[in-house]
Amino acid sequence: MRSSSRIALGTCLTLTGLLLSGSGWAQMPKIKVGPAGTTVDVGGVTVQQGKPGKTKVKVGETEVQTAGGNATVSTPGATVQTTPGGGAAVVTPGATVQTQGGAATVVTPGATVQTAPGGGTTVVTPGATVQGGAGGPTKVQGAGGAVVVQPGGKVVASKPVDALICKGNETRTVQGVVINSQGTAVEVHGNCTMTITGSTIQAAGLAIEVHGNGTLRLEGCTVQGAKGSLRVHGNGTVAARGNTFRGKVEVTGNGTFDRDPSNVFAE
Repeated sequence: MRSSSRIALGTCLTLTGLLLSGSGWAQMPKIKVGPAGTTVDVGGVTVQQGKPGKTKVKVGETEVQTAGGNATVSTPGATVQTTPGGGAAVVTPGATVQTQGGAATVVTPGATVQTAPGGGTTVVTPGATVQGGAGGPTKVQGAGGAVVVQPGGKVVASKPVDALICKGNETRTVQGVVINSQGTAVEVHGNCTMTITGSTIQAAGLAIEVHGNGTLRLEGCTVQGAKGSLRVHGNGTVAARGNTFRGKVEVTGNGTFDRDPSNVFAE
């Protein structure tokens, strides 16, 4: 018998001895040595030891596995996994909890909660989104509008806007609004220059249209349109950073669209 097999067998026998001494069982263990490792079976308790650091213990419907610094505990009602870097995941029929690098995510059928190492927290439910950070403002976003609570207690509320139209030689800046339109939600044309940040733009038609010599800057927005999220044509120009576009993006004529990698596109 090779020395490694002897060591594995010795380990399994030691574990078996501990099990027997604590339980009072008189049943003799069944020992099997093979290429995959050593298996010890003692009346409902099975211990398998293979490669160094890889062990499997099964007691009834509970199973524990370790390998390469990872550990997994499986029961009929839950699964727990840990990694060498300190990460952990707990999965049950009703919820999933994950932690890694100081961040945590909890997912249930009714809500998702995310925390960041710096203290920021985001709670997403079907009816509202709540975002807050350590020492920063807290924002509550729902279908009826948004409410921002500043660190000093100041409350800023916004109601949904049906549409934004910028034309002529205007220069406009819009922040933290909800635009919910049955037609085109945002239209920028003429020589207008518009900036929209931290807003939600939704439309039953086209979400955003930029044409003529219009210029639009988008940052940190969610854009969704049933007939397209963005259309740029004529000499229109759009610069976008950190946005999510849901719906078709169309650029024609002399229109230009800066597709920064920080944007997310979902047709």
